[in-house]
Amino acid sequence: MPPEENLDCPLLDRALLALAEGDFYGRWQAIAQLKALGSAAIPPLVALLADETVDLEQCWFVARALGEFDDPLAVRSLVGLLSMTDDPAVQAAAAEALGKVADRSATLRAVALDRLGAYLTDSQLGPVVLRAVAQIQHPEAIELLFAGAQSPDPTLRAAAIGALGGFLDQRVPPLLAAALRDPALTVRLEAAASLGAKAADIPPAEQPAVISALATLLEDPTTAAVAAAALGRWGDEQAVAALAAAWDHGATAPASLLARTLAQVGSRAALTTLADRLPHSDRTCLLDGIRAIGQHPALNEANQLQAADLLLDWLDRPDDPFVDPTVRGAIIEALGNLGAPAAFDRLLPGLTQATPEALRWQILAALRQIDPIAGLDRLAAWVDRLTNPQAAAPVRQALAEWRAIVTAQIGEIDTDAAFGER
Repeated sequence: MPPEENLDCPLLDRALLALAEGDFYGRWQAIAQLKALGSAAIPPLVALLADETVDLEQCWFVARALGEFDDPLAVRSLVGLLSMTDDPAVQAAAAEALGKVADRSATLRAVALDRLGAYLTDSQLGPVVLRAVAQIQHPEAIELLFAGAQSPDPTLRAAAIGALGGFLDQRVPPLLAAALRDPALTVRLEAAASLGAKAADIPPAEQPAVISALATLLEDPTTAAVAAAALGRWGDEQAVAALAAAWDHGATAPASLLARTLAQVGSRAALTTLADRLPHSDRTCLLDGIRAIGQHPALNEANQLQAADLLLDWLDRPDDPFVDPTVRGAIIEALGNLGAPAAFDRLLPGLTQATPEALRWQILAALRQIDPIAGLDRLAAWVDRLTNPQAAAPVRQALAEWRAIVTAQIGEIDTDAAFGER
């Protein structure tokens, strides 16, 4: 007899017992077992919800379990749980379970959405419902989200705007753009965050207005970081120009934030903006910008070369602030992270100069990153051409250190291979 028809199935009894009394991991395992057993698991799960001795944590797991079944009884039980409990965690579990059923089952979708929609205006349950509806990639679901976006309650508007960002619908981008001017901070934050991934979906004629609205949010310290991230994800010349203008006008957004964002964009226009402004910024901003250039390698070879040339130009400058050892170290580290081949030969002379010892080791680390395979031989050939023994001494020390690192790595590889053969 199939498990669905055998209510006395020992497997079912064990799974229900684990769901009621097991530890956290055991309960998750029980949900998977109940799902595999089929519809026979639904009546005893429903009975658990009616048991007054069942605690809230058990209810949470029961709701999760019922969400695995595309069955009218499971839907009715979840709807009942949603209306009866006042525990936020259990409510969220029930709403999410209904959302999962609605996403999977065309037959039950209308019923589940209807019941979820009934709580759309509830100040407590509304955001939970909207998050559940956001799981459902279906036109019927998006209409509920649009309704939530027009709610007079800013909490509901924010939840709806955040959820709509994940939908591909031509009505979404204009709605998000309008929400950038919402009086509620939470709504503006959600709209800005969602617009970061929507550049391709907004008609070109409307993009300047959106960028202008995002740039306005840079003036507010509570929205500056989200607005900068959104403009950075757009990454086109208009977005770069907006970030540069905010920097020039002394916007509330910290210059370090704008520098990091432009470095992340990594385009020619962004790097030119950094080249023009970073040398005249305070030391903290300069260091943040240099490090960010190394942490976000440009997407194409031309931009990577531009970034490396910019850093090398700063490394060669004999004036403040570029003679500061910390600044020089940041530049060297960024060059290593970029892995730009052109930087290898340009860094070599630094090994012979009267620089702090720490910088020599930073140069060595950068050289290993730039050319980890042939770099050791290139360094050995270069040091052999040095005619000044005093200048060559620290380089030979660096060369010996590199050889020791390579030898240690080869030993690790041989050890791993030996264990693998066993």
